[in-house]
Amino acid sequence: RLETAGMRTQVVALTAAALDPQLFSNVVTHAGMASLQYLLNKPVAYEAVPDLFCLDLYKDFDLDRLIVLAAPTPVRQTHLIPPVSPQ
Repeated sequence: RLETAGMRTQVVALTAAALDPQLFSNVVTHAGMASLQYLLNKPVAYEAVPDLFCLDLYKDFDLDRLIVLAAPTPVRQTHLIPPVSPQ
């Protein structure tokens, strides 16, 4: 079981589960994002979380797609940061 808190560890955990779906019995994320689009809409400063600004990842694999790729590993997300409309 892998349990995370926050945006950074959420992305790492979902990517790891997508790359090797048998690695974890389940993944639970707390206080993560609903989508990587949040980084662009908030806006979140690059300097604050440079490791999350992998735009090719967002272009091809948003978080919902990583969850699908992690199957059959169950993924549960709690207390997601609400989406932000573009400014």
